[in-house]
Amino acid sequence: MLISINETSSILKSNASYSQSKPVFNPQQLDDSDSTVDLIWQNGCIHRMRKAEFLGSFTARNISDTIEIPFSEFEVNPHTLAIKNKSVASLTQKERVYVRVEKETNNSEAGQLYMAVARTEVDSELPREQALSLNNASLYKATRVQHNAKHELVDQIDPKILSDANTDLIGKNVTIIWYELVGYVEATTQTISWLDDQSDIGTVAGECTFSTHLITGSVQLIVGGRKFGLQQLIHLLDIAEIKHDNSLDGIKAAMASHWRRGVGEDRSAMTSDRWSLLTQRYEKKRDAFEKQFQELGFLTQVKPQKHQFEHALLLGCSVQIMKQRIDTLINSNVAFEHLHLLAGERELTVTEIDYIKSLDNHAVIASIKTEADASQWLFNFYQSKNKFVGVKAHFVVSEHKLEKGQLRRANTEDTIRDWLSQNPHPKTTVIVSSQPFAFYQNQVVRNVVSESGYCPDIATLANPLIFKDCNVIQILNAVDSTFRVLK
Repeated sequence: MLISINETSSILKSNASYSQSKPVFNPQQLDDSDSTVDLIWQNGCIHRMRKAEFLGSFTARNISDTIEIPFSEFEVNPHTLAIKNKSVASLTQKERVYVRVEKETNNSEAGQLYMAVARTEVDSELPREQALSLNNASLYKATRVQHNAKHELVDQIDPKILSDANTDLIGKNVTIIWYELVGYVEATTQTISWLDDQSDIGTVAGECTFSTHLITGSVQLIVGGRKFGLQQLIHLLDIAEIKHDNSLDGIKAAMASHWRRGVGEDRSAMTSDRWSLLTQRYEKKRDAFEKQFQELGFLTQVKPQKHQFEHALLLGCSVQIMKQRIDTLINSNVAFEHLHLLAGERELTVTEIDYIKSLDNHAVIASIKTEADASQWLFNFYQSKNKFVGVKAHFVVSEHKLEKGQLRRANTEDTIRDWLSQNPHPKTTVIVSSQPFAFYQNQVVRNVVSESGYCPDIATLANPLIFKDCNVIQILNAVDSTFRVLK
């Protein structure tokens, strides 16, 4: 089970502070039983924690348990809507009542405090675990509990409960709990705000802070659908002999200062003199870097867990890599209805033009000048070989962008925004990528799609990376890009 501060349709923006001096628990003592949960905190950090310890982490120590409500039901709950609209304080006593019917007897007790959270599923790149979200979480006091309730009483509360769609209740004991809304979790501060004085339930009136503690060895990140251990990143920086403060923000800042390209600087420019000293130093530790890149997953193939998608996105790149990605898609067992080829206006290099000639001596090179031209040519090339039969192709061309007074090529985020401007209404999407960019591109798509109001169901199909053909600094730049886009 996961307790998550992020909801699939809305990323919670937060600035919680961490303390490394007072660990709440020893992660090595945790097991995989139902009493153990993972807490996904801000920036995707995961803290393994027993449920009781999680609830006890609030200053309001008397929270007995969670009320886990399916997301589809939770988001239309009048109390959830009032919290979102910041009108919760104006609710009358009658409007604060919430009655819930449970399908089986539970341990709820009158007078106890409960936290209501939305229950959903982890994204498609991870195992289908249930996830609980603190987003718009509310605090309830149970005012009455009726165990072994008869169906007549259930029918009085809500006739729909015993409709044909809920016949699984027939012949079962059910529990009815009457709750009163007493508080909610502030979205931006992760604090509990009480609607009234709650001294009667042993809590402090006003705000009660939930404190998380950054425990380096136990913290994980979810980026682009993959779990990363924070300790893995620390080890990578240790290999590179880069100092940092062990915090996520400190690690990201260290990577940015050493491995990030400047505005308008192409990836190919990382072989220039500016990067030569770093390259020389890192190449001496090539074996150590390779082992760590392998552990992080930046060299490995990525395959989606399912095989049927509505959309397939082929992201812009060099002609050679673009062909590799198309071959990977064709040779996979992934099926899709729409193929979107996203590319920029970058002019092709001489090497790329020669490569096109090697594929087809009759290619009209004069009409193939840019990356976007090459994407359309490659699609037609494969169609001439009876590939992509019946596939609906869409071509998205992204113009150069002006940033900080400099003209730069369109990046992944630009092309995804241009794609969404065509109103594709993405439901299930597979990104066709290649390493070491798979997690970066997956996360960018997730970010932009979520911001546009869609619930992203996004997977990745990516080629592995042959390390001997690569420059260490270019992979490190891809690692920085991956964690740079982590919200």
